[in-house]
Amino acid sequence: MVVSEIMTTHPITIKPDRPVSDALSTMLEIRCHHLPVMSQNNHLIGLVSDYDCHKILSNHATKFGRKAKAAQIVRIRDVMTAAPAVIAPEASVIDAAKLMFENNIRCLPVMRDETLVGIVTTSDLLIAFITSDQQ
Repeated sequence: MVVSEIMTTHPITIKPDRPVSDALSTMLEIRCHHLPVMSQNNHLIGLVSDYDCHKILSNHATKFGRKAKAAQIVRIRDVMTAAPAVIAPEASVIDAAKLMFENNIRCLPVMRDETLVGIVTTSDLLIAFITSDQQ
């Protein structure tokens, strides 16, 4: 089984100049935990997670007074993981799982050359392993 068979295609993305509040509300709305961060030229430059957002907001809450205020001030570029590990759509799901495990990460942007074509998460891998075992 390959990554393209289990990935989410056309993932929702975010720009680095957006406030953390935008990322959190988007993730809540679409029920995900990660957003690829795209440059103005639509190149993948990072990845932001809900965990990273909440962690930085907790750290900045005392500086700005409240988490809600900090969420409007802190920008995605200040929270994101720059140059994240990526995987190709034709890679095996085993390779994706190994890459996530080795890097202690929960998702991988799926890239075809310089183009973001999807995202694969630990949940996607778990579902794939469970369903492949039942066949």
